[in-house]
Amino acid sequence: MGLREDAFYIGSVAGGLASAGLAWFLSSPLFGVVTGILLGTGLTMLTQSRTQKRLWKRELGLRNIESIYGPLYREIKRNLSKGSPTASTSFQSLEDAEWQRIKSEYLYDFIKDDIRRRLEHHYSLVSKYHTVLGTVLTRVPAAILEEASRAYGENVVGIQYASNVAVTNAELEIDIREAVMFHEHPKSILQKMYGRNMNLKEFFVIVTVGKQARHIPEPHRGPDELAKFDEFYETLCKQVAELESIKGIRQTLKEIIATGRELQAAILKLIKEPWSI
Repeated sequence: MGLREDAFYIGSVAGGLASAGLAWFLSSPLFGVVTGILLGTGLTMLTQSRTQKRLWKRELGLRNIESIYGPLYREIKRNLSKGSPTASTSFQSLEDAEWQRIKSEYLYDFIKDDIRRRLEHHYSLVSKYHTVLGTVLTRVPAAILEEASRAYGENVVGIQYASNVAVTNAELEIDIREAVMFHEHPKSILQKMYGRNMNLKEFFVIVTVGKQARHIPEPHRGPDELAKFDEFYETLCKQVAELESIKGIRQTLKEIIATGRELQAAILKLIKEPWSI
């Protein structure tokens, strides 16, 4: 109930009591009856008005849940599920389609001011994350090829870690980009991906060197070659960890998770609100 309605309600009661007292003082039953009817009618209208306003407020709240807060809650929840990247999942693109839809429509003006400001900040971090992700996906492969060319003494244009399957001798290869970003050895990743279902008998490195117009992959096998790769790999992981884009994407993702969790709780509170009206 608003302050104006409160004042009207109190005034009506007070007026009714005063009228009843005056009717008693004047010994006028008719005056008292008329006063009672008017007072009853006024209170009935007031009650109906309050009930109608509650219904309207609840209906608006439910519509906002369906078109604004529900979609945003689900979008933020999906993004939070991507907040713990690993060498297997890597840094994934985050979603902002629902926020962009709401911003482009009148729905934007129905968001509560405090929540709107927090949403603006949160999704500006998501935008920043995508920008940094693009830099990461460019800079990390470049760093890999640069260090590989130094380690192997040639113009390396591709490097993969591989294994053979014992029964079929089929070759399994993985790019080392995600492994490097999360400092997990590619051998470990291959074993997690295929080791449960396949017997991996040999590990080796495939180095693709640019020779004129041709790319010639060359397997590097044996303990010495694997040791050489391990030395190169450790140096590379340290270099990649110091890249500004890698530091930036980790920090930005950390901020996205923190603000996203706070927003998720605040939006859930708004979702529950109409049911208490």
